[in-house]
Amino acid sequence: MQKNVRYTGFLILIFAILIGCEAAMNPEQKQAAVQQAMATGTEYFKDKYGLETEWTEHQFQPEHASSHIALYGHVKNKPEDNIYILINYKTFEVISSVHPKEEIS
Repeated sequence: MQKNVRYTGFLILIFAILIGCEAAMNPEQKQAAVQQAMATGTEYFKDKYGLETEWTEHQFQPEHASSHIALYGHVKNKPEDNIYILINYKTFEVISSVHPKEEIS
């Protein structure tokens, strides 16, 4: 019985390591995801709110928790009007966004 528990635990550990290695993105994949997310975010704000955007920062959420990337920026030529968007970097679906209320047409 104890031997089976150890064997099962070992298999679970190996499986977890393999899944973790598969899920990790290399730098080129991350850069491509950032570029696509920025294009998606730009299109989203333009289509939905008529806003031109400038992205200044991005942050990947922990890969073990989600497949999201957060983009931070501002309305073009208005650095005081901050914007934010959360995008799934596997499907490029917009999860949520924040924008200046007064900028909405």
